[in-house]
Amino acid sequence: MFCKCGALIFFPTLVSEEIRCRRCNSCFKYTNIFVISVAKELTRQDEHEDVQVRGARISLSCPKCNRPEMMYSTAQLRSADEGQTVFYSCEGCGYKETIQS
Repeated sequence: MFCKCGALIFFPTLVSEEIRCRRCNSCFKYTNIFVISVAKELTRQDEHEDVQVRGARISLSCPKCNRPEMMYSTAQLRSADEGQTVFYSCEGCGYKETIQS
């Protein structure tokens, strides 16, 4: 839930009938809150297929067709205290490689 000031409003851990914005101190009353979530289990393959490599180029030879340049992008797929995932793709042959840095 967001406050009118744009801040994210956190629900209290104790039972209460009001929520207070930590930024602007606005108060909101509520009686019933229903939390609805939809869970979907993703595999590593699902995560990697969702990321499309485009944009940046690097002077890295493709291991499949030896083209001297590959495309790359990065994404933070793991927790924030771990390194990012680098996706490489060859425009020539379509080869794809993923490196956990």
